[in-house]
Amino acid sequence: MTKSLERLATTIRRETLAELLSIGYGHFGGSLSIVEALAVLYGKHLNYDASNPAWDARDRFILSKGHAGPALYATLAVCGFFPSSELKTLNSNGTSLPSHPDRKLIPGVEMTTGSMGQGLSVAAGLAYGLRSQGSSSRVYAIVGDGELNEGQCWEALQFISHQCLTNLVVMIDDNKRQLDHRRDRRRPHPGSRQRPASRDRARHRQGRGRRVPGGPRRQPPCSPRRRR
Repeated sequence: MTKSLERLATTIRRETLAELLSIGYGHFGGSLSIVEALAVLYGKHLNYDASNPAWDARDRFILSKGHAGPALYATLAVCGFFPSSELKTLNSNGTSLPSHPDRKLIPGVEMTTGSMGQGLSVAAGLAYGLRSQGSSSRVYAIVGDGELNEGQCWEALQFISHQCLTNLVVMIDDNKRQLDHRRDRRRPHPGSRQRPASRDRARHRQGRGRRVPGGPRRQPPCSPRRRR
């Protein structure tokens, strides 16, 4: 990470802790484990306009692991979507910041999440629809490693691969934790064993710092769409 992104991550982390400590409870671990990812997305990759959250040309971000909402709220506040003072109203009566993101209450939130496993399917649908409309917008999603035990996620990954949705970036928060135990005490998520296509296996391994000789064997059925 660059120094500017590190500073952004530090600010997001500080604001996340402040809002959770203000109420004395919440998903501390699940929120803090995605701070760096949010800093990189909002500080470098996402195309957005905080003054116009519904801008048609914006990129879309889906936080599938909705219990990490406090980290997303802190990020949106730091980036100017709403005043940082509102963070202290987390989970209070009449707040616009409930424990899980609500797209009808919070500017910058694309999907109401909290029911585990659904965000990836919505992200795939958004990416498919945007591509069908000829849009150059991209979709980014953060999913938890625990929620990938849901069969719906595996079906979504198959759809993403089959449709060659190159305008969708999925980030797995592999913090090895679930609500009631370590993830490895339960069962591995689908992405840890199989991948829908060999090109996805190559990208998965490269993401872990491993060299993949020759790159992916199978070529995607469509060419990646270039951003305008």
